[in-house]
Amino acid sequence: MPYLSTHRKQSQKLMLREYQPINWGDFKLGSTQKTISVKTTFSVLTMWTGVKKTVITGGIGLAVLVLGLILLFCFPLLFSHMVQQNLPLANGSISYKVWKDIPIPLYQKVYLFNMTNPEEFLQKASKPRLEEIGPYTYRSWWIKENITWHHNDTVTYRERKKFVFRPELSVGGEDDLITTINFPMVKNNTDDGEFTVFTGKGDLNKFGIIEKWNGTHSLKYWTGSCNTIAGSNGELGPPLAKEQKTVTVFQTDFCRSWKLNYKKEVNIRGMKCHRFSAKKSVLANGTDNPENSCFTTRRHLPSGVMDLSPCRYDSPVALSFPHFYLASPSYLRAVEGLKPNASLHEFFLDIHPRSGISTSISARIQLNAILEQDKNIRQFSNITELVLPILWQEVSGYLTKELADELLKDLEYPLLYASISAYCITALGVFVLLISLTLLLYHWTDKKKHSRQESLLEHDGLNEEEDCPNVLNPSVSPKMNDHIDGDV
Repeated sequence: MPYLSTHRKQSQKLMLREYQPINWGDFKLGSTQKTISVKTTFSVLTMWTGVKKTVITGGIGLAVLVLGLILLFCFPLLFSHMVQQNLPLANGSISYKVWKDIPIPLYQKVYLFNMTNPEEFLQKASKPRLEEIGPYTYRSWWIKENITWHHNDTVTYRERKKFVFRPELSVGGEDDLITTINFPMVKNNTDDGEFTVFTGKGDLNKFGIIEKWNGTHSLKYWTGSCNTIAGSNGELGPPLAKEQKTVTVFQTDFCRSWKLNYKKEVNIRGMKCHRFSAKKSVLANGTDNPENSCFTTRRHLPSGVMDLSPCRYDSPVALSFPHFYLASPSYLRAVEGLKPNASLHEFFLDIHPRSGISTSISARIQLNAILEQDKNIRQFSNITELVLPILWQEVSGYLTKELADELLKDLEYPLLYASISAYCITALGVFVLLISLTLLLYHWTDKKKHSRQESLLEHDGLNEEEDCPNVLNPSVSPKMNDHIDGDV
């Protein structure tokens, strides 16, 4: 049947044409799989090498961070220990050269009150009209002599004060005439007595604290706790505690110890210092401040003026702040010409907190005469009883640049530079650690990407097996050819 024979031959040719593109010799599935496996292995090795380096870098960053934190928290403790070893009074210590010969220039300025109506005041009981004249300025030196060291970590010395008049810093000469009542004046080369103070060795809380004055532990002028000799003499004292609110100083001129209250932080030539000032309570009477009740005398003066007669051989001498600053208004009403001003008349002391060394001082006090009627003295038989200002003085000293640089070098810069270094090292450690974590995140993301690619390749290979079974099983093709040949 020619028709059928022709049809079979055409079908045979068609089928052969359909299978002809499949070349069994050219299809190399095994070679392709081998290539994929090598590339994957290389990528994995590269990735794990990068991870290893990243982990090592992270370890270095962590070590640097820990080192920075150790410096940040441990060096202040180490530096504090070093200060405790070098601060106490001893030959060659940080404080000794400041204490032995005070390098701060000290000046004493005296302001006198000239009475412009003496006759009316004495004869007619008029208010005294006062005119402030000053300053009369003296350069002052406080010289420590007879220094004796003791085995109980104390030192005994005497401090002599020498004054030299400085006319170029004064409004007039020492021979100027002033009208006032007779009043004892301070002489040159005065001696404040014998002090025994703690050196601070073994206990910085006692650094500069007075143990004895003139051989005794207490005074004998007052009653009760007011006779206690407490605190330092104001030149140096214990390092300040954090947020310390008061310091106590003992002044021989005032015959007492008194407290100064924290006011503010001040910057003295690059050094942060704490300013302590005298408050109203210091010279308040026993009614306004019960702590001062043991200073009460027979006169019972209003607040703001302290009767010093018990320690001045019963002389009618009283202490106050200049121009009756912080005193009862009754004192101002009794005289004319006074104008209290905090910026001019405040008593303050600046202290370097880490060392306890005083960097600035402005000790301002006023001496007054307590005037009382006395029928036996003609001039005082008809006067108005009052507290009459005689003079006020300011003892001032301010830190010099040379001393400031030396204190900064010894007490501030080491800790400052160490802190800056510690912060930089800590920041570097954090930076390196962050970079390492970022790289680890990158490697982890890259690994997941490679895993997805391998899964896709395996999935595509399975799909090819399902779509082309004859290609993957070439034994089927010869059977098909045999069948066709038979049919033909």
